[in-house]
Amino acid sequence: IVTAAHCVKGFMWFMFRVKFGEHNRCESKAMPEMRYIVKIIAHNFTLTELTNDITLLRLNKPVDYSYAIRPVCIPPMESKTKTYAGEMATVAGWGAMGETGNWSCSLLEAQIPVLSEQECWGTSYNKSKIRDVMLCAGFPATAHKDACQGDS
Repeated sequence: IVTAAHCVKGFMWFMFRVKFGEHNRCESKAMPEMRYIVKIIAHNFTLTELTNDITLLRLNKPVDYSYAIRPVCIPPMESKTKTYAGEMATVAGWGAMGETGNWSCSLLEAQIPVLSEQECWGTSYNKSKIRDVMLCAGFPATAHKDACQGDS
């Protein structure tokens, strides 16, 4: 499993459970697949920098794919120098529906544009956190489409 390092760094990750196939978190009749984390593999991540905010999770047993459980697409190694600027990316999660909103019961998704490095520097993002190894994406604040707290 690939996840954001800030979601597990400093936490007792060995007590976490990973759920698969869940769409509506508030529906009690849903029976998602459940696995436990047996190992995390972090890549030189610090909470202050946010660079390399990626971690691999090894689970206690494999997960079978189904209609509700599918892998995400990851670009091939030969495209590691590609910027993807101008293309659309998908963000998804159960996070807050607005900066002060409630968290969503159902999995939400939005299509947002990938920005060039120059466009990223022209946004309101924290300039001290922007690195050339990051992907910068999103609409202006007025577009009402973006990832939010809890979507990582």
